[in-house]
Amino acid sequence: MSSAKRILLDNAFSAWRKAISYCDVILSGRSTFDNRKNFVSALHNAVELFLKQIMLDQNDYRVATPKKLKDAACDLARRFYSSQDLNTFFKSLSDQERDKFTSVEFNQLRDIHTQLLPNFFNPGESFTNELKTLANLRNNETHFFIDPQTYLTEAEFKQLYNFMVSFYKALKKFHLLPFFGKPFKENTYLAFDRTVLTHFSYENAIKNSEIPKLIHSCADGLVIQEWIPNGSYEITEALQALVPQLSTIPFDLLWEYVDVMTSLNLIEFIQTESDYELNYNPDFGYDYDKEIEIYNFALKINM
Repeated sequence: MSSAKRILLDNAFSAWRKAISYCDVILSGRSTFDNRKNFVSALHNAVELFLKQIMLDQNDYRVATPKKLKDAACDLARRFYSSQDLNTFFKSLSDQERDKFTSVEFNQLRDIHTQLLPNFFNPGESFTNELKTLANLRNNETHFFIDPQTYLTEAEFKQLYNFMVSFYKALKKFHLLPFFGKPFKENTYLAFDRTVLTHFSYENAIKNSEIPKLIHSCADGLVIQEWIPNGSYEITEALQALVPQLSTIPFDLLWEYVDVMTSLNLIEFIQTESDYELNYNPDFGYDYDKEIEIYNFALKINM
């Protein structure tokens, strides 16, 4: 491998850190639509960049294809195919020159990934299924319709989590990380030396989290008169306004938990016995012959 700077690693490290961060957010119970999308996007980006970095290191010309242009572009293509150090070659190009290349697509990386990771897999093993899942999720999220309720199923999250456990071992084997042995300081955020998940559910993840437990302990049975909050945002506003123990939690953090709890039907409102009060007219005072029914709704936390 060349001693030249490995030009994709900074970007790959950033994406891998984000993938781990969003993975842990989901494990904490905050499996909102945005967090699931961001997890898939960051992991897809990281895997693509790491595999392309391996290709650059191996001087694998499949990593990019010169666009079919004339004159100067033809000379650029000749320089590319004669280069003995693709890291240095692409680093030396101007932005305009790099734009004359198309890098290998993710599905092509899936097809050749076992070649890029020699002596890593046991016979019959590969990342093909995991990379296919990741590609489909990313493609649908970027280019077509996805259902916010079913995007990244529990089985898919578990599959990708366990893929990260194995892929991290590949990153260490092929020296793609900025440390050897035990990471320290900022490099700890790149570590994923974990055991595989055998069971996972979004509902169990949120039920085991401390903030949802606090919501349950101090807001279950909370009565709201004449009004049911519409959606997770208004429920979060009501909780912070009416429950002192929840008022100090950052709004966006509480909202994420409430949003997931609402989508999983862990939060609902039940109409309870009504109250009655006398009708009041500012000109004539109370009308003792007429009462107004006040509807009450109790917050039910299904934990």
